Amino acid sequence: MKTFAKNFLWGGALAANQCEGAYLEDGKGLEICDLLETGKDRFIKLDPALELHEGRVYPSHEAIDFYHHYKEDIAMFGEMGMKCLRTSIAWSRIFPNGDDAEPTRLRRISYAVFCLKKKTAHTKASLSGPSSSSPSPA
Repeated sequence: MKTFAKNFLWGGALAANQCEGAYLEDGKGLEICDLLETGKDRFIKLDPALELHEGRVYPSHEAIDFYHHYKEDIAMFGEMGMKCLRTSIAWSRIFPNGDDAEPTRLRRISYAVFCLKKKTAHTKASLSGPSSSSPSPA
C-alpha cells in the first residue's frame, strides 16, 4: 500500500463568502454574495437594485459564522490532524465601500491569523474581492 510522505501537509480551505458570516459587522460593506438568496435560481433572482428583501434567506449572512467561532473552528481543525489552512477574507471587510482610500482596521481577522499560526505549521490568507467571483458593489 502506498503511503503519504511523513512531511505531507494535510489541510483544508475556507472561502470568505461561505464561512465568514457577520455580513455587516465591524464596518463590512455589502458584496454580491450577500445579496444571493438560497436555491438553484439564486443568480437569476439577484435584485438589479442590489437590495435585500425582508423574509428572504441569504446564506452568507450567517454562513458557518467563522467570524465569531474561528478559535473553536481552528482548534477542531488541529484536532483532525490538519497542518495547513487556506482561508480568504472578504474584500468588503477591508474596503467596505469598494473605493476607500485606506483599509479598515481588522483586529478580529488579524487575531484569527495569529491563532492559525499558533495552531498550524503553515497558514495562508487571501482576499476575495474585485478580481474574484465575489466583487464588492460600486
